[in-house]
Amino acid sequence: MARDIYHEVVKEALITDGWTIENAAYVVELPTGFKELDEDFEYNEMLLASKDGEQIFVNPKSFLSQSLHNHFHYVLGECLVMKHLIEYEFIHVAMPDIIYNYFKKDKIIIQNLQRNNIRLTVFNPETKRIEKWIK
Repeated sequence: MARDIYHEVVKEALITDGWTIENAAYVVELPTGFKELDEDFEYNEMLLASKDGEQIFVNPKSFLSQSLHNHFHYVLGECLVMKHLIEYEFIHVAMPDIIYNYFKKDKIIIQNLQRNNIRLTVFNPETKRIEKWIK
C-alpha cells in the first residue's frame, strides 16, 4: 500500500485542528474475488480521525502528476470505490491549497465532488495547517 507524500503533513494539520487520529494507516480491503483490482487501484493509506463525536476518513492527495484533471478523475473514481467498500457516506480528499485554487475555478469538478459526497480538506503544506473544509 502506498502513502501519499503529504500523509504526515495532513496528519499533523488534523491534530493541530483538534482532531484525534484513530488510525493513521487505514487501508480499504477489497472483497475476496476482487483482488485483481489491487493492480489497478493504488489504495493509499487514509487517516481515520474523530472530533466532537464526528468521525471522518481523510484521503491525502498530492496531485503531483502531469495532468491535474486526469489525476482528479482517478482520485474521484478511487474515492467512489472506497466509499462503497467502507459503506461510509463521506470521504474527505485532502489537497494542497495551491491545487484547490486551481480546481475551484472548474465548476464541473466541484459539482462532481458535491454530487458524490466527497468533501475537500484544503491544507497548506508549508504551515501544516488546515485552510478550508469544503462540503
